[in-house]
Amino acid sequence: MAALSVGQFQNLMDSIIKSSTPENEIPVKEIMGKDECVIVSGYSKNTINKFICNREIPYYKKNSRVFFKRSEIQNWLLGNRMKTGEEFSNEQTALRVSKRRK
Repeated sequence: MAALSVGQFQNLMDSIIKSSTPENEIPVKEIMGKDECVIVSGYSKNTINKFICNREIPYYKKNSRVFFKRSEIQNWLLGNRMKTGEEFSNEQTALRVSKRRK
């Protein structure tokens, strides 16, 4: 039976973490400008500007600069999930069954 000291365990964990993240990987910023928002969202800069004017997209403004939080943009993009045909059909069947029981 082999046991590791705390220091050996920390060294092992450090080497695992280093090997799982490529050194040339660019860290992702949480705060981004319009150009990054265009890349993340897939919308054009003009469309992003229209969303800002209509207050349809979550954003922050400091002086004349506009900023976005990556997590908020991702949540906004995924906010209106459409049900699959199967999910919709199952929901409708459940509604009909519950109406019959009343």
